[in-house]
Amino acid sequence: MIITDKSLTPAKRFMEVIKEYFESKEYQYKKSERAFIKKDDLGFTKINIHFTSHFSIVLATIHWERSFLNFEKIFANIAGNKKYKTETTFCVNISNYIPKQEAATNILCPLFDPETSLYDDFSLNSASEKIMRLYEIYAIPFFQKYNSYNSVYEEIIKLPLGQAQDFIIRYDKLPALGLMLANYYNYPHFEILKHSYYELANNVNIMIRDKMLAMINKVLIFIGENDVKKLL
Repeated sequence: MIITDKSLTPAKRFMEVIKEYFESKEYQYKKSERAFIKKDDLGFTKINIHFTSHFSIVLATIHWERSFLNFEKIFANIAGNKKYKTETTFCVNISNYIPKQEAATNILCPLFDPETSLYDDFSLNSASEKIMRLYEIYAIPFFQKYNSYNSVYEEIIKLPLGQAQDFIIRYDKLPALGLMLANYYNYPHFEILKHSYYELANNVNIMIRDKMLAMINKVLIFIGENDVKKLL
């Protein structure tokens, strides 16, 4: 059992407990973000510890992210950004990822002892074990599945577009990644896919519609002028 500093908040004490586990899995602790990052050949994976509180009750759960560095570099160039090394390609909110019947009971880990309502080292260590199980049951298989462009390609081109169940991807990165991977794998219905992205963009909130349409156009120009297979 890991002993914590009782002068710290329950969340800070919990992070001191859980970090030993993730560091043993070769993750780097990002204290300011309450997160753990592991770099790999494609980019990085990231585990975020998320806390919710109601009055004096504090609970913890996890969300996770996947980044493909080469894609982020291309996307930043197309979008006119300089930052790309720390950008996330897609992420998972665990409450939307696991079956609904499991969500209410399994994903929120109380940091306190339910009998005493105290935050002690026993309850904090117990909560950390629950977070470890969530990581091992859900996050590890996810990262194993999406450890290549091919598996992402198979998920992201599913029709209707934007309905991928496994992950959340930003509105402008969705067509960018989808079109690039369709080109990369010589998707036989590229034109249908392209028009489906235009249709999707024309039906989203007006606040992001123009940005999404502009990104589709920029990506199509980029694909026409560059060899995506060499860059990804």
